[in-house]
Amino acid sequence: MIVASLIGFIYYRKNKWVDTRGGADIWKRSWQKTIPSAIAVIGFVVMSRIMGGTGQTQVLAEGIANNLGQVYVVFAPLVGLLGSFMTSSNMASNILFADFQLTTAQILSVESAPILGAQTAGGSIGNTLSPGNIILGTTTAGIIGKEGIILKIILPIAVAAAIIIGAILFFSIIIF
Repeated sequence: MIVASLIGFIYYRKNKWVDTRGGADIWKRSWQKTIPSAIAVIGFVVMSRIMGGTGQTQVLAEGIANNLGQVYVVFAPLVGLLGSFMTSSNMASNILFADFQLTTAQILSVESAPILGAQTAGGSIGNTLSPGNIILGTTTAGIIGKEGIILKIILPIAVAAAIIIGAILFFSIIIF
């Protein structure tokens, strides 16, 4: 993206659509807008690596696998849903919980790709519940202050959708 930006800047500069000062302003604003997101993503990656490196992910996966067994497959999308609700991002949910899902699948001797797919599917569903998206929706619709009502309506639908995906996954990889 940086290379594409530089090429675009050179093209705009060549055609005198932007001057050198304009380029400095663009660069400054880009960094100001990028830093907060970058810090958040780096934080999620660091937390995930710390959990993996200290054995926390392994302990959590073993506990879940020992208590739920292969029935865990039904609940795998709920982990993704929870991650997206907490972080307002499917990508962040995957950063936080993909290793956990992978480790749990390995302990249960279940194919990992469908479990990781369930993680992402649950994360996508979880975006409907994320506070940031609900606030964005209520603001856009002009119903600010109704966030709790919206969450009460969406929550059972989202959880049901995640469990349906988990049930389909369970029947497809465990039963059949």
